[in-house]
Amino acid sequence: MCLGIFFSVKNDGVPAGLKEYGLDDLFGPPKVLDCLDGSIPSGVLDKTLSTESTGDSLKLTKGTSSFGKRHTKSHTLCRRCGHRAFHRQHKTCASCGYPSAKIRSYEWGQKAKRRKTTGTGRMRYLKDVSRRFKNGFRENTVAKKRSKPTAEA
Repeated sequence: MCLGIFFSVKNDGVPAGLKEYGLDDLFGPPKVLDCLDGSIPSGVLDKTLSTESTGDSLKLTKGTSSFGKRHTKSHTLCRRCGHRAFHRQHKTCASCGYPSAKIRSYEWGQKAKRRKTTGTGRMRYLKDVSRRFKNGFRENTVAKKRSKPTAEA
C-alpha cells in the first residue's frame, strides 16, 4: 500500500504559491511514501509550516487560528424583550436594559424608540381604556336598553 502526497508543482519543482513567501526551500518535488508498517519515514515531518507567529516567521492564516476558538456565545435571549442581547457575563440586556426597571432608550436612537413605542404591540390593556374613558369608567352596572325609534311618516 502506498500513500501518495500530491500538490500543484511549478516547472522548477516548487509547490505553487510558496515561492512568493520565501518558502520554496521547505518542499521538494512530490514523493510517494511507502508506509506499509504504519510508520512515517524519518525526515518527512522535519519540514513543516508553522501557523503560529513567533519572531519573524510568516503567518499564512488569515485569522483562522484565532477565530476558530470562538465557539461560545456572549449574548443569549432576554426574558423581557426577547432579543438575543442579554450578556451572560455582564447580566444586562443590550437592547432593553434588563434587569433595570426602566426600558433602555436614548434620544440619539429615534428610530429605535419608534420601533418599540406604545402601539407597536398588542396593547392588551390599553386598547380598552379609551372605550372605558368615553363611558366614564363605569363598573358593576348594566347599560340601559335602547329601543329603536319608531319611524312615523
